[in-house]
Amino acid sequence: MNHTKLLQRLVAVLVLVFLTACTIYAVTPQPPPMQPGQPPQQPGQSQPGAPGPTGGNGAGPAPSGSALVDQAVTVPGGGGNAEVSFNGTNGQRIQIDLTASNADMQPYGSLQYPDGTSVYNPPINTAANGANKAEITLNQSGGYTLTVFDGSNQGGTVSVKIAASQ
Repeated sequence: MNHTKLLQRLVAVLVLVFLTACTIYAVTPQPPPMQPGQPPQQPGQSQPGAPGPTGGNGAGPAPSGSALVDQAVTVPGGGGNAEVSFNGTNGQRIQIDLTASNADMQPYGSLQYPDGTSVYNPPINTAANGANKAEITLNQSGGYTLTVFDGSNQGGTVSVKIAASQ
């Protein structure tokens, strides 16, 4: 085999490897972008100074068990997401419940605090049978956004319930 044919085959193999890697990257769910100057967060890791929810009017902590969010969202397939927002207060304990319309889905969330930092709550590794939940204490007051993802990339409807707890 001459050097030209060998070089052509090597280039063909490298192109296939590159295209395969690009395809795998494209279908893998990506975390939300980090804020400049913030250390990377591990899924489920809480962050110092993270916010706390308030009642719907933002005037203070919601009573225990009261719903801050109770709605269904549609998460598009192929790595899409949906968002819900609520107000919270420093020191408020909340429970996040995600329930998918399909038991094969893996709902998980990224909670963005008022200062812009984000933490995976509930993280993907706790999803089972189309459901996932987390209970956390907020450490900032202000507006929060929960971005809901589907780790299976199927997409579908997810019931999002966020309630104050004790």
